[in-house]
Amino acid sequence: MIRQRLISTCCVPVVALMAMTSVAAASGGNEPQLTAQGEKIAADYTKMLKDLKKEIVSLEPQVDETRKADFTKLLGALGNVPPVTKIVMGKERTVKCGPDNPAFAEKQKEVLTAARAVIKDIEGFLVSEKELAIMAKFALLIDATPNRLAGLRNRAKRKKR
Repeated sequence: MIRQRLISTCCVPVVALMAMTSVAAASGGNEPQLTAQGEKIAADYTKMLKDLKKEIVSLEPQVDETRKADFTKLLGALGNVPPVTKIVMGKERTVKCGPDNPAFAEKQKEVLTAARAVIKDIEGFLVSEKELAIMAKFALLIDATPNRLAGLRNRAKRKKR
């Protein structure tokens, strides 16, 4: 319920604004020409983007290094499973991945178990509305760019006059 509210109050306007900036960029070149006020607004958005990057890095979950190493090792070994030859519809086929290769299926179970151990370390990541809002804001700024947003805001102020 909380996530649905967050999506409707945050993500829908973000997507709409991203679409508006994409249309504005397509119609008016790469970056809009900004007034002095627009330059100040763009600088504010740029600072906001840098601050959000720092905040997102600080949100990164801590993963147990041995669990991470085990998972990485098992995942790499999954690609080294020897293929098996099967008869499919009267033709001989080589199968490397999938349930028809018992060795692959067994390795896949091991990888899944290791992945679940890593996921336990990160399941608290992005559970609060605050963290989701930070990510949504970052997505908007990175896609729309500070200059395009400033150009939209500048245009909107001029139209009000």
